[in-house]
Amino acid sequence: MRTKNLFGMLALLGLAGWMFAACSDDSAGTNNTNKVCNHNGQCDAGENTANCPDDCPKVQCSLTDGDNYNYIMNKIQIPLNGTEAKTIGVDLDGDGTIDNKLGQIMALVPKADDGTTVNDALQTSIDNGTIILLGRLIMNQWPSDDVMAAQIFPGDTTSGDATADDLSGTGCALVSSTADQSLKLCGMVANNSLRVGPDSIQIALSLSGVNMTISLDQAQAEGTVHEDSWSDVQVGGGITKENLNNELIPALVSWLNDATKKDPTGSVGKFVLDSLDANCSTSAEGCEDVTNGSGDCKAWDPQNPVGDPLTDKEIKCSSLFAAALKPDVDIDGDGTKDLLSLGIKVSAVKVTIGSGTCQ
Repeated sequence: MRTKNLFGMLALLGLAGWMFAACSDDSAGTNNTNKVCNHNGQCDAGENTANCPDDCPKVQCSLTDGDNYNYIMNKIQIPLNGTEAKTIGVDLDGDGTIDNKLGQIMALVPKADDGTTVNDALQTSIDNGTIILLGRLIMNQWPSDDVMAAQIFPGDTTSGDATADDLSGTGCALVSSTADQSLKLCGMVANNSLRVGPDSIQIALSLSGVNMTISLDQAQAEGTVHEDSWSDVQVGGGITKENLNNELIPALVSWLNDATKKDPTGSVGKFVLDSLDANCSTSAEGCEDVTNGSGDCKAWDPQNPVGDPLTDKEIKCSSLFAAALKPDVDIDGDGTKDLLSLGIKVSAVKVTIGSGTCQ
């Protein structure tokens, strides 16, 4: 049974403002090396569902309790520098600042020669349907629902079985075969203000035409939502080392390789060949045995372009990227940084999510 007094209870516990916050607190506690867990039955400052589950139990919600409201993202913005990273995403560890290491990563890459940014290319991919990111709210009532579920998952870009204009507000889209539709973020909507998480989700992104699906742990989302739209919803979470190596780095390498092979003398091509190609550092973690000029750190010759300019190893062992690719968020309060933070800002319009077909 749904508990309609939960909103008041959450407010009393200090969770309604941000039910997952974890501001610094040195209160005494046990089973936590950072001593942020008071074990007093209240979710106090410095405590969250990861580092103090006894005091901050995760809100439970259902994918079947409520009506489905489906959306398609018509705008996705990623941070292109450190300044933008401070305004895009969410505060994952409760230290009062937004966590988004992606801005630091993107700041290392020069703009294209024509002045377009990665976000410009991302918007083109959204507009032409080569990347689709879907959303769903499961709610019982508008504009407020104190126990609801939110989902974000990639849409299908391969079948071509969709309406001519998915972004019209009356369009239709299909779910990607790789999407995990069991993932959800539980939380509330209060007067059209969404606050959900933390939990795991999948997001779809594109780096200048290179599509990727990224798994986010401890993901949260907040922003304005309506029955037919989302407006500037901040979505943030953390990437594990495994997902960093298997998802983000390969996509980054593929994007840089494509740009370099298209124009080795362009701004991105010169950056790759001058700063990254055959420029592995033995001081980077896991790179103690690398040798420039051989193996995964051999040089690429634009006059005899065999293979790809960059390998994953050259990114991982780059002195430029080594710091930017290190985890920056300590989620569980054990003193070790667990996740590399990533955040995006999205807007969305209403869409019909087809069941097998949109025709």
